[in-house]
Amino acid sequence: MTDTASLFEGTGTLTWLPDETLFSLCSRHHYFWGRRLGSDTNTMLFGHRRGGAQHDLPSCIDEFVARTNGQFGTAGYVCSDRTLLRYYRKFIDQSDEDRVVVVLRSVSVANLKFQMGILTSRFRANHPLKACVDCMEIDRHAVGWAYWHLEHQYPGVWVCPVHGRLLNESNLKANGVERFLWHLPDVAHFRTFGSGLGADIAPTGTLFRISKLTVDLLRDETLGRLDVAQLHRLYRAELDGRNLLTAKGGFRLREIASQFEAHVRPLRQLPEFAALPATVDEAYHQLSRHLRTPRTGTHPLRHIVMIDWLVGDCERFLERYAQVVSKWQVHASQGKHDEFEPHLALLHGDKKEDLAALIEDHGSSVRAAAAELGIDTATAMAWAAQMGIQVSRRPKKLKHEIRESLITRLRGGAEKAAVAIEFSISVETVTHVLRTEIGLHSAWKEVRFQHALNNARALWEGLTSSHAHLGIKLLRRMHPATYAWLYRNDRTWLVAQSPAHVTRTSKDSTSVRWDMRDVDLSAAVERVALALSLSLGTKKLMLWHLYQEIPELKAKLSSLSRLPLTVWAIERALDRRDLKGSQTPLDF
Repeated sequence: MTDTASLFEGTGTLTWLPDETLFSLCSRHHYFWGRRLGSDTNTMLFGHRRGGAQHDLPSCIDEFVARTNGQFGTAGYVCSDRTLLRYYRKFIDQSDEDRVVVVLRSVSVANLKFQMGILTSRFRANHPLKACVDCMEIDRHAVGWAYWHLEHQYPGVWVCPVHGRLLNESNLKANGVERFLWHLPDVAHFRTFGSGLGADIAPTGTLFRISKLTVDLLRDETLGRLDVAQLHRLYRAELDGRNLLTAKGGFRLREIASQFEAHVRPLRQLPEFAALPATVDEAYHQLSRHLRTPRTGTHPLRHIVMIDWLVGDCERFLERYAQVVSKWQVHASQGKHDEFEPHLALLHGDKKEDLAALIEDHGSSVRAAAAELGIDTATAMAWAAQMGIQVSRRPKKLKHEIRESLITRLRGGAEKAAVAIEFSISVETVTHVLRTEIGLHSAWKEVRFQHALNNARALWEGLTSSHAHLGIKLLRRMHPATYAWLYRNDRTWLVAQSPAHVTRTSKDSTSVRWDMRDVDLSAAVERVALALSLSLGTKKLMLWHLYQEIPELKAKLSSLSRLPLTVWAIERALDRRDLKGSQTPLDF
């Protein structure tokens, strides 16, 4: 296939369907042309046997546009309007979108999700394919195909915006099964979903609001891209309206965290929302970062959930967002920011410098300086100690003699819990002393590090002297934590002390521990078989059911002779009765 003009000669092409993804369009062509292998369609459309196979953020878009003579639009249009970039671009600036488009147009999208911050966001990065059975039925009658709607694929969308019913998740592509093949919505490949959901997250509850808000926001073009800095100003304004800010403009984080955790609790029933806080403490720590304008990108789902909690539906959000932007522009033109960002740190970025200036230049007490900056007094004392600023103290529990004894013990590297028991104080008090005494925390960490180093070295030396014949791999398995600690903190010494490489004989030349792999895989088969027997009901459990849920099983089918426990587990799961005293191989 060297001539693009003759590439589709005699085959015919289809056209875009409303709200269709690029993956859906290519899947329809695969079935329309009657191709046997997915790689044939990949090569024909994208010039590579695995090109463009990604269902969410595909590669080789330039080649696709060239080979189709641009009849499906420009490369920029295909990338930004027919892939999941349409979801993410609402929350990023033009330069970031341009960088993503450059990658999608290239031959490889490796590391793209990491570069976009999706992999590190703690939300799922696999973007499972989803479909509405009502849409499927209507689409079959209207256009002859059930196809993938782009709006259904948005993260956080689990209710159809048209029919208001729960979407079904495909068990293909996203979990590694058939990840390089083409696929259209099919009820035979849907996971069992929604039966265990509570009423507060069912189609009429929280999940419906999140889905509708997401779709409405992405459809709206009046405001274009959302400015993340303005979003955080909106959050502050809404929290202020709920009396969740202090008099100095700080966040009442404990109260905010409690309310936020209660709001997101129903959403955590879905795996996609597992990154949301499960406890008030988790909410406290997450919000302490996400309520202030971040230096790096934040996953759109976090903003969607915050908007749902603080503002409500899309119509009210657009109204309040426009008000905040307008007010900020007026204040910016007048050089005023006080009403908008009363917190000194929000203007200047680093409260520590402001704290030092208030204490040293203006003679403020640490309590007064903390109040001025809207931070806790204990935090201000800890920051002052880090900067070497001595502050006056008014001891309530620790008199001078007790405090000096406590400091001496901590300088010797004593455990905080042990010291707390010894002096009949709380661990929190010990931590406060560590953080507020100049140089104490670093000295304590250095002594404890040296103790840990000496102990780890002694243990590893004992292992290498007693079991040097075993080789480094087995020694690592005997004490993995010790090896890992030395590898991170004392690698040069570890390499020098490690035993010489052990030459294996022909009997033990394999590095694969098939016995351990057999135990793990057989346990997985039994666990999945039990779950599937409940979901399948009277339907017969097939082998493909098992490896669809356990992708690594399919790769081991050719090596089952080494996995007797796994074979036995499969035989039991499939209810085969051909085991007569000895293990017989499965006929695959």
